[in-house]
Amino acid sequence: MDALALARRQFGVTTVYHFFFVPLTLGLSILVALVETMYVRTGDETYKRMTKFWGKLFLINRGVAMEFRSKAPGASWRAGWDWAIFAGSLIPALIFGVAVGNLLRGVPIDETKTYTGTFLGLLNPYSVVAGLTFVLLFLLHGACFLRLRVDGPVLNRVDAAVKRLWSLTVLVAVCLLAFSWKQTGLFKGGAIAFILPGLAALALVGAGLVKKPGAAFGLTAATILLLTVSAFRAMYPNVMISTLNPAWSLTIHNASSSPYTLKVMTIVACTMVPVVLLYQGWTYWIFRKRLTGATKLEY
Repeated sequence: MDALALARRQFGVTTVYHFFFVPLTLGLSILVALVETMYVRTGDETYKRMTKFWGKLFLINRGVAMEFRSKAPGASWRAGWDWAIFAGSLIPALIFGVAVGNLLRGVPIDETKTYTGTFLGLLNPYSVVAGLTFVLLFLLHGACFLRLRVDGPVLNRVDAAVKRLWSLTVLVAVCLLAFSWKQTGLFKGGAIAFILPGLAALALVGAGLVKKPGAAFGLTAATILLLTVSAFRAMYPNVMISTLNPAWSLTIHNASSSPYTLKVMTIVACTMVPVVLLYQGWTYWIFRKRLTGATKLEY
């Protein structure tokens, strides 16, 4: 197999994983929709600018890159679009982790429900560690998925990457949990506050110890899910915690939309989520076979 054919196979597997992973876990489209909703609700132009910026990065950059990457044979053409895909993958994952970290730790919100801090203030040590943790988790999760889909020399490279990523992810995750003990309410709220992070830690450790690739993939997915659930359980009923005064925090009560809007959103979600799940399931089934050197692919 020549280098070009191998690159196309690797790209094809990565593309399938992208469509399977992003809507069901990161929910980047939902994130952009929420920021737009905040603009409509508050009238703050900052949210409008955020919608435009992140919308271009999350929703357009990757889709355009995947569509045009193989439209020309030049190596520089492909490399440029590969970097676009890389940026459109890395930055959203990092922002997701930084956002979760800031939501857990709290941000300066005044009595008018307005953020009074700076952009650099969001890049505090805790949020940066949270961002790195989720980036590494997503990398590990993606590498575990690739082990299910490739064979031969590529599989050997992926196996080596999984081992390195797992060790680094465990180290950074331990740092995050240690930070969380002092700076957040992650471990407050009874036994469940320890059970959920504990299960996440066990799943992460197990992902590096199990021999079956499918089990490792499932355990990394469970780790991401359990950490996310742990974070939002710790925040409840807050949506955004104020570090200036707890009474100024945004909650599910004072930050919710009108009953009519919630009803419409529920109907849309109940209609569209099953469609998305069916589409993702169909895509996953179509590309269910492991790729080998004899696989015939065209893009």
